[in-house]
Amino acid sequence: MIKKYRNIPPRMLGLESLLRRCRLNSFDRERAEKELINRKAGYKGEKSVDYTLSLLAEKKYSIFQDLRLPHGDSHFQMDTVLVSKSFILLLEVKNLAGIIHFDSEFDQMIRELDGKKEGYPNPLTQVKRHKYQVKHWLDRHKLPQLPIETLVVFSHPSTIIQASNLSPEQKKQITHSTNLFSKIGPMERRYTSEILETKEMKKLADSFIKNHTPDLPNLIEQFHIQRNNILKGVHCPKCYSLPMKRDYGKWTCSACDFSSRQAHLDSLIDYLFLIGPTITNQQLRHFLQTPSRYLATDILTSLNVKRQGSTKGTTYQLLSLLEKKR
Repeated sequence: MIKKYRNIPPRMLGLESLLRRCRLNSFDRERAEKELINRKAGYKGEKSVDYTLSLLAEKKYSIFQDLRLPHGDSHFQMDTVLVSKSFILLLEVKNLAGIIHFDSEFDQMIRELDGKKEGYPNPLTQVKRHKYQVKHWLDRHKLPQLPIETLVVFSHPSTIIQASNLSPEQKKQITHSTNLFSKIGPMERRYTSEILETKEMKKLADSFIKNHTPDLPNLIEQFHIQRNNILKGVHCPKCYSLPMKRDYGKWTCSACDFSSRQAHLDSLIDYLFLIGPTITNQQLRHFLQTPSRYLATDILTSLNVKRQGSTKGTTYQLLSLLEKKR
């Protein structure tokens, strides 16, 4: 059973906001576009593995997608976590075409594509670190220590994996997504004793979900963008033109004639990434370029988000809007 679904990664949404809201020459657009392409490819690969795992017996596993947990003063993020009463499986998903070389001497992964080579962190090292962090998590929450298995899963069907210099044990931790079940089957046969009771399974699931913390990137600082270079207004969800006009209870795009009653939602997500996670009535009117305080109040009330205060300085928390983006 899926306990936590995979939402569109916040950084991916933030890069989209950056590209449609910031003036052309105000930041390194090429860098942002390249990163967005890579992020989309990674998300696509993770979703394809999600589909494969959906065929598993629902009652046997609790599945947590894109789980980010605190560890000391930082956080660690896992693509997919499978929890059974007998063992835990951590998946690191890579959606990379070309030829993949594992370099154990320098602890890196090299991708060769179209005659070019590019280095990446070693995903085997990543999942090994995640394994240690999950063990620490179980201990901290006074839960029995389960066996923890790890897999690096390549989701692109044409990826060629070259790992001749790895140990046999390391090779067992690498697979294509099409062979995922053939890797999980032996684990199920190896770990037959139930270690977690039902109440402990629930305790672990509750602790994962309660402590999951989305990563909200500070793109304005990272790309050195001045606030006056952020475009205002409600953007069209279809063609991304700015601004849409408000008529008869809906937003209408003058460029493509698309209309929507909820077009402001995506624009508020832009605000979340480019301005900040909280907003007031006045700030909403300024960003959406609507003078009506009553319309702003209706929009904020309809969001059904946490708020603080009860006067005109009331602030509304926008972070929960990301939970609907899948």
